[in-house]
Amino acid sequence: MLCKKCISSSIDYPTVFLDENGVCNLCTFYDRYRERLADFVSLRNAFDRRIEDIRKQGASNEYDCIVAFSGGKDSTYILYHMKQQYHLRILAVICDNYFMHPANLDKALEILSALGVDHMYIKPQHEGLRRFYAATFTRTGSICLGCVAFIWASVLGIACERGIPGVIIGESRDQMFRGSYYHMLKAASPHDLTNLLNLGCKGFYWEKYYLPTFDLVRKHINMYLPGDTLVEATLTLSRDRTHTGHVPDIVPFFFFHPHDEFEIVRTLETNLGWKDLSGGKPLSHPDCVFHAIAYPSEVQNLIGHCVREGVMSRTSALADIRSKIEEWISMDDRTIIADVCKVLGLNMNDIEKQRWYNARAQLRRALIEVQRQQELQRPHVDTTGTLSDATFGSLTMRAARTVRELLYEAKSGLDRVPRVKAFLKGILPSRLQSYGRRESNERLVQRYKELLSEHYL
Repeated sequence: MLCKKCISSSIDYPTVFLDENGVCNLCTFYDRYRERLADFVSLRNAFDRRIEDIRKQGASNEYDCIVAFSGGKDSTYILYHMKQQYHLRILAVICDNYFMHPANLDKALEILSALGVDHMYIKPQHEGLRRFYAATFTRTGSICLGCVAFIWASVLGIACERGIPGVIIGESRDQMFRGSYYHMLKAASPHDLTNLLNLGCKGFYWEKYYLPTFDLVRKHINMYLPGDTLVEATLTLSRDRTHTGHVPDIVPFFFFHPHDEFEIVRTLETNLGWKDLSGGKPLSHPDCVFHAIAYPSEVQNLIGHCVREGVMSRTSALADIRSKIEEWISMDDRTIIADVCKVLGLNMNDIEKQRWYNARAQLRRALIEVQRQQELQRPHVDTTGTLSDATFGSLTMRAARTVRELLYEAKSGLDRVPRVKAFLKGILPSRLQSYGRRESNERLVQRYKELLSEHYL
């Protein structure tokens, strides 16, 4: 079911719940604290105080802060803002994750030159990152965890080693409020999101996000590449470094400032002559070649948060996600994945045998059929049975929500007992062990069908 306020989906996301009115817990939380979360005058004042503290701490240092810089619109906007308005001494850190678009790198270097900002270009010195990519991509079809870990291990490692007091990060509010923070990393419960009001507090990101992320990476290394110390050194900070010595103040820029993508692009085009490599497509990531094969659902919650913040209407959001679904259906999937295999040194024939690869093809065929059926039905409006269908849908939604909540609470409790967790892993089918993971074509088809169907209403 889609939230009636935004377009977040309760299908396949155990951290998204709809109430009896069809409104998701994210919207309920945001509406309850909207006055606080949208008071950007007070938030900017708090941001100013944080930056002033960073400036004082960096007085004897070569740099005040680090900005992780890709040349994309968000990191460029932050770099421009911090340089032009706050006049900080910035070290921009560019992390080459093997999938950075060459044109984007050229653009990034031009921007740095125009702003007079020093930079470091970080490229993996050995094969640790590539090995982790290859292992996770073969098994799951994704490299995102390794990419995130590599970037932040590099950036935070530099800040710790050089005593740089601040790190300004560019995550959107969707990324701050999405499920990983309060589900995977246990920063909060989906039933009580109030801890997320502390996202802007000093120390939150270090304690609640980055340290748990590095621990999560270590678990994946133990699963896929046990004993590979080179991979661990590439993708994590050692526990000695994370618990002793200098810890930078990690400041989430867009917690304190509006994240209006259209205004960001306008500002950059006007003041920096910035060129949008996406061709004008909103909510896209042309700075990362790998992002081209991401499922449309990867940006669905981002678009939903844009609706919550009033950046776009729900109607526009539905139109945009429908466009992304259609683009995904028509893309040359095999060619793009084959290019990824070349970078990672993988054999495409081996990838084609993987369950996730075949699931993508099956999902694409199912969605093509959904499109065909909807095109056939589009001119006709049949109201027969509407009341009974709506009543049944409401009852089904409530029952499904109750079951999901019970499963989530049971699994969360059991996960905290190592012996029970190990026992369940030995006796439960993998489908139940991985409850809540996005691996079911049936759920994705249902979700995309809702998105495509509601667009026509």
